Amino acid sequence: MAKRRLKNWLDTYIEYHAALKTPPLFPIWTGLWTIGAALERKVWCRTMSKPVFPNLYIFLVSSSGAGKGNSLQTAREFVSTLYPNEATATSSITSAFLAQSLQGAKREWVNPLTNRGEVYHSVNIASAELQVLIPEYNLDMLAKLTDMYDCLSYGEGRRSDSDTFSCSKTFVSMLGATTESHFFTTFPEAVFSTGFMSRIVIVHAESGPRQSLFLEKYTGKELLKMEEDMMEDLKHFQTIRGEFKFSDDARELIDAFYTYPGNMGGAPIPDHPNLSTYCERRHLQIEKTMIINSVMRDDELLLTEEDYHWAYNLLMETEEAMPGLFKSSHDASEVSLVDQCLHTIAKNNAKGKYPSKDSIIAYLAKKTQFYNAERLFTLISTRGVIVPSTEAPGGWKAQRMTFADDD
Repeated sequence: MAKRRLKNWLDTYIEYHAALKTPPLFPIWTGLWTIGAALERKVWCRTMSKPVFPNLYIFLVSSSGAGKGNSLQTAREFVSTLYPNEATATSSITSAFLAQSLQGAKREWVNPLTNRGEVYHSVNIASAELQVLIPEYNLDMLAKLTDMYDCLSYGEGRRSDSDTFSCSKTFVSMLGATTESHFFTTFPEAVFSTGFMSRIVIVHAESGPRQSLFLEKYTGKELLKMEEDMMEDLKHFQTIRGEFKFSDDARELIDAFYTYPGNMGGAPIPDHPNLSTYCERRHLQIEKTMIINSVMRDDELLLTEEDYHWAYNLLMETEEAMPGLFKSSHDASEVSLVDQCLHTIAKNNAKGKYPSKDSIIAYLAKKTQFYNAERLFTLISTRGVIVPSTEAPGGWKAQRMTFADDD
């Protein structure tokens, strides 16, 4: 077995970003995503009689310039080096992209549990611009990504039988970054009650003060050595395979967390209404990060009390910051949504078209809950931002292009 170069891979990854303006949680979670992508489905633990793999769906959310891209770019470069000629990002996630990426990333390995050869297909998605990766609220695509979180089968039929692709085992991980306003423009409130968001770890952070352009904790040569050591250890992680077992203490701790009264995981429980569905699967985030923390320590395939407390404390710190996303951006996102609506109405007006009340509400309801769409229509119509059309009975006309100037 190859000797590890680093005492703790994640500590080195965090130090590597020390001179960058990056909120502390960002390099931690992008580092975990990177290790999970190296491990893929060759390692797992088992709870509820089902395997749990170390794939993570992570969204980094903060204001522009807060450093999301710095840590994400490092993670993407490492994974791209581990899997050359495989897509780690795309302009947007489509069925064709998923099928082509999975088909082009075939993994053959021997499962030590059965001592038999197995095949699976993998895709690790990373994009510094989430609104480009997922440009619109597409229920079908989000449902597909939801299903693929469990690393089960995938099938995609196309126009001809020769183009049809399917596989019985998959591994899919996703890392994206966006600003608060773009997050809510892409995802309406309705998405928080879906299974998709229950699988996402939202890592939210405020932008900190700027640091000097010439702050350098390490020389260029030292940074290159860190990159080399991290890459070599990632390659070592790729050789680890098999089922992780829980120590007795770890088993008791994760079971107590899962069975905590209320069916939302252990305390403290996030109490924001938009996080209620997320809470249903909090235990999975702990189990996945326990695997990764154990891998950073040794090759023993044992999940310990130490791994549980590390994963639990990280999740609690991450969840503490989640509600700030909704407090900071909800009003701004509504203004952005209304402005998009006004722009669309005005474009139609210029063509001699005057959309009805129902069509305007339907447009708004694509990006927010229906009751909220009706409320927004009432708001802009009563304030005269849109007015009844004199050219077309039942139609509406935009009086201006933005709602932000409204008093």
